[in-house]
Order: sequence, then structure tokens, then C-alpha cells
Amino acid sequence: MRQQLQYASHLLVIGILALAACRGGASAMTQGMILRASASAVIVEPLDINKTADLQFGRAFFSPNANTITVAPDGTRTASDSAILGPGDSVTAACFLLYGVPNNAFHIFPPHPNRATLTNGAQTITVDAFTCSIPTNRGRLGSDGLATFTFGATVHLNAAQAPGWYTGTFLVSVNYE
Repeated sequence: MRQQLQYASHLLVIGILALAACRGGASAMTQGMILRASASAVIVEPLDINKTADLQFGRAFFSPNANTITVAPDGTRTASDSAILGPGDSVTAACFLLYGVPNNAFHIFPPHPNRATLTNGAQTITVDAFTCSIPTNRGRLGSDGLATFTFGATVHLNAAQAPGWYTGTFLVSVNYE
């Protein structure tokens, strides 16, 4: 019996110590701590994009066959076998100049859905296969905040396409990455 009383008194002491530790911990927790954290934001100037040259396919002579003319991003022009190209024309890839935060990466979004329509009255021709001079359409502004890129494409001339001046537009957008 005496051993049982000693055992019970030890349990009582351990219980009191545990309760005191919990209460002490609880009061320390209710006192809390105040910490400061900082917050920041960086506002960057928007990208500025300017067109410096339009996409020009040049002249092609009338043909009874359907043809294609392609202007590569470097401005070189090729045509399908039966297309007859006009001489001495101004053939250019579309050229764009970007200005923004130096050394920042950017992503170019070509025309969506990668086609445009050129019109001459009721007559139309399709332009597609837009190709950017910057691989993967991703680049980085120079240390001066400038970058240039070009777009080439392919125009599809219908069989016996009506003669005339065909014009249209396409949209290119650029965002920081």
C-alpha cells in the first residue's frame, strides 16, 4: 500500500508539473510576437512597338494557275513554279522595332489564327504561314532597351486571280516574359 501511495504521489507531482508547463506555454503563446515583413512592387514601362516596314510581296503577273509567293523574314522572295514575278519591285518582310526595359525577355505573338486576307474590292487572297525572324518568337531586349524583328509570310494567288492592288492588315503583339 505504501508503494501505491508513493506511486500516486509521483503521478500527482508529474501531473502538476505537466499542467504548469502547459499553462506556462499557453500564456507565452497568448502573449504572441509581432514581426515585420516587407512588401515591394516593380512597375515597368510598357513595351513600345513600332512598324518600320510593311510586308510587301511585290508584283506577280496574271496566271491561269493558282500560285504562291513567299517572302522570308530576311526579305527574300520565292514563288511556286508557275508564278511569274515582276521585276524591280520593292519586296520586304514586315519589320518591327521594340523599345522597353533593357535586357528584359519578351514573347512575340504572330497573327492569330496565322492568316490574313488581302482585298481588292470583292476579290480576296489569303496570306498565311507567318514566320518570325526570332526563333521560337522569344527574344531579349538589348542593353539599350531595343530589339527588332521581322515577319515573312506566304500569299496564295487563286487561279486567274483578278488583277489589282490587294491590301490588308495583320496584328502582331509582344509581351514581356
